[in-house]
Amino acid sequence: SCLGPISCAANQFTIGDGSCKDLAACNLNQGDIGFDSCIGLNACESNTGVVQNNTCYQGFSCKNNKGTIQNDSCHGNFACDQSPDFEGFYRVGPSACIGNAVCSFNTKNIGIDSCAGEQSCLNNAAPIGNGACRGLKSCTKNTFPIGDGSCLSTDLTCDDFEGDCDDYFGSCRENAGIIDSGSCQAYNACCGNEVTIATGTCNTEGECSNCL
Repeated sequence: SCLGPISCAANQFTIGDGSCKDLAACNLNQGDIGFDSCIGLNACESNTGVVQNNTCYQGFSCKNNKGTIQNDSCHGNFACDQSPDFEGFYRVGPSACIGNAVCSFNTKNIGIDSCAGEQSCLNNAAPIGNGACRGLKSCTKNTFPIGDGSCLSTDLTCDDFEGDCDDYFGSCRENAGIIDSGSCQAYNACCGNEVTIATGTCNTEGECSNCL
């Protein structure tokens, strides 16, 4: 553990085997960290939460984390990084937030196997259930609760999409309404939504979307 310049500097908490590897990994850490976690440049730097096992892989992952990152979560550059000014608590995973910038600046609980694909759940501000928000930019800037198995699409990275990734309409991107379980399971489904989406609805491409 603690392999890299200033890794684990000023740490006074438990760090498991094989953790905190790279420049400034776990620097100024103030929370318990499990094994094989916090691998990458500045990973878990200034962490004050709980980081479990096999979590926080790649640069800046879980930096300034304030919550509980459960097993096998937050894999990707900037995955689950947080603003140093945020005051609050959240729980992520297990097996959640996989991809670059996934769950970055998230402030609410995210369930099992949720938020996979670049920028999914970026700036999320509402609870997300299990197996939800899977796909490139799914649930980015979400502000209302999303149920289990909702907001799914197939593309996971910008390389999967033939075009400008800035124009990619992820499922439930910028959602502003309650989405029940098993809904919005297609590209551009419920993008920009502002109403309540019932269980098992809006499951075809572009359905219930306000994005053009």
